[in-house]
Amino acid sequence: MQLFPGVAGLLAAFGVLVVAAGVLVAIRYGVNRRNVRRLEARIRASLKAEPERVVPGRLDSLVFCPPSLMNQFRAAVDAMEDGRWEQATKYLEAAAKDAGGRRLAALNNLIGISLLARQETDSALTAFEEAERLALAEGDRALAAAAAGNIGILRHDKGEIGGARQVLERAVEQSRGTQDSRTTATTLGMLARLHEQRREWDKARVRFTEQVAALRKAGDRRALLDALENLGTLFADASRHKEACEAYSEALSLAHGLSDKAREIRLLLAVGRCWFGLAEFGRAMVHFERSLTNARLLGHRADEASALRSIGNIFLGEGDAAKALNYHEEALAIDRTIGDRQGVAGQLGIIGNIYRDKDEPLKALGYHEQALGIHRRIGDNHGVAADLNNIANIYRDKGEPDAALRYHQEALAINREAGYQRGVAMNLNNIANIYRDKGETDKALAHHQEALAFNREAGYQRGVVLALGNIGNIFRDKGEPDEALKHHQEALAVSRKIGYRQGVTIALGNIGNIHRDRDEYDQALKRHQEALAISREIGYRQGEAVALGNTGNTFAHKGQHDEAMKHLLKAMVQFEGMGARRETSTTRQNVASICHHVSRKRFIELLLEAGLQQQKAKELADQIRQSAKAKK
Repeated sequence: MQLFPGVAGLLAAFGVLVVAAGVLVAIRYGVNRRNVRRLEARIRASLKAEPERVVPGRLDSLVFCPPSLMNQFRAAVDAMEDGRWEQATKYLEAAAKDAGGRRLAALNNLIGISLLARQETDSALTAFEEAERLALAEGDRALAAAAAGNIGILRHDKGEIGGARQVLERAVEQSRGTQDSRTTATTLGMLARLHEQRREWDKARVRFTEQVAALRKAGDRRALLDALENLGTLFADASRHKEACEAYSEALSLAHGLSDKAREIRLLLAVGRCWFGLAEFGRAMVHFERSLTNARLLGHRADEASALRSIGNIFLGEGDAAKALNYHEEALAIDRTIGDRQGVAGQLGIIGNIYRDKDEPLKALGYHEQALGIHRRIGDNHGVAADLNNIANIYRDKGEPDAALRYHQEALAINREAGYQRGVAMNLNNIANIYRDKGETDKALAHHQEALAFNREAGYQRGVVLALGNIGNIFRDKGEPDEALKHHQEALAVSRKIGYRQGVTIALGNIGNIHRDRDEYDQALKRHQEALAISREIGYRQGEAVALGNTGNTFAHKGQHDEAMKHLLKAMVQFEGMGARRETSTTRQNVASICHHVSRKRFIELLLEAGLQQQKAKELADQIRQSAKAKK
């Protein structure tokens, strides 16, 4: 049976009912510890809640229990196990007539649980409140905390969010210093979930961290696994990938020790995504490949598709569009085979973005429109907004800003209505970029600043970095280098703080470009070369090519044309190898603008150094020189 039918979001929100320390009966009449534990397990099973998320009741809270009370209690447990909750309530109420003090408090808490199973929430609340009052009068803080935890759940369900938080915080404080770490852990977990629902991310992380500590003390590995995964997810959502990796890695070890193979596959993916977020592509690949192998061994097709998708994303991050496309198409085929329409739509969007990067807008548009159709049919508005955003980007690339703006604004309206702050921020950034293209810098700046505010409110640090960089670029366009530099330096500081090394390279490049604008060439080169070194260290090929191009442009401004050509040609060849047509074209134009400063022979030598074969180098050198002459 569903424990709380009609009690909206109760278990969905917290995944727990507190069957707490001291909540049941301890019997010394021929009941040994093994039998006690069996009774606990029977009660948990009767509640149909996840055992690892239920505080195990201690049956030692009442001593020298008379046989009549014991018989009533046993009958109540039998009734619970059979789902006869009305009869269970009667047995417990009969037992309560012979009880007082801590015994009565314990039984009232259990009566509340049985009443909840019958959807009698008001009566359950009265029973829990009486249990807490009696427990506090008897000095039993652990039992008081358990009853308060159940009160908090009910108040949350009634929509009394502020009241629920106060009660849960009281439950946490009551449980501290007791010997029952499980009650402490459970109330902390409930409070963390409440903060999470209210988007109080920092408070949620604090409570989950405290819950992990309490569960370590309790020695409950299964519940600890859940708590670590929750904590890791919160850190990952905030782009705090290092902390997320630590939490997920510990959870992975626990899953392995518990022989939970399915959980192990998912956690391998989670750890890999953290390393990917830190631009540690090699470490990410190790975890993704292990996940892929395990998923195939167990025949978990959905997890297999997730692993293939993740590996494809690594190749995207490294700039290898061809390999990325192969993995994503294989994932798409699996999603279609297993009938995962949401997975299919997501894959179509990713493949569309790959074709956009390859400068094949018609193919890209086709994939995004397919994704949009599926998301609309299955009612996934979050996916619809993402697809509209992708389609808008295609129209922007095609030089149709008004059409792009319409799609972005439609996506923005959907995300605003859903309260999806990160999506709102992304749409605002994209709308700002269109206004920047149109030369409307004040409108662009206003939208980027609004995006920054949303990302800060959501605690999405990568989004903060992106918005700061965009704002810096607007100030650079406006001829305000000091303001531009301030924002790029802040983006650099945030990226370093959260371990976002790709963000570090982008910020360094932007700072270097401002120094170049100021004719501070040595400082500019220092920044670009630092970005180049980091990109090479983490295997970020696109970042490497960008840094090479920035370095080449700086040497060109200095009048050192041989060095400029050397770096620009390496960037051009690397962009071309990645299938980045737009970047290749832009870099080629930069090369054409200065190629007359070097001889044909030297031009060919530099192309050979960049990795081209002799014939190809000759042909390309002549093509670029001829196009440069034609423009003159």
